Amino acid sequence: MEHAYAKDLTAAKNFCLLLQIAHLFVQLFECRVGGKKDVKARLGSLRNLAADLLEALRRDPLPAPHELEAFLASPIQVRLDTS
Repeated sequence: MEHAYAKDLTAAKNFCLLLQIAHLFVQLFECRVGGKKDVKARLGSLRNLAADLLEALRRDPLPAPHELEAFLASPIQVRLDTS
């Protein structure tokens, strides 16, 4: 991983973790929508998908700390329909 963040081990780990999270978001979205072809048909490109996700993070407020703590305390399951 030859990147500017690789000079600091903690920064490199954080960068790698953020890349993995971003990859997971894209995979889940593509699975929900129906694949890369559907994403491209609906949004024009995967770059537009990334821009839309960034705008949603920028525009939508984060939940209050007590709401987030309550959400994280409750068990959840993620199920993907593969049919």
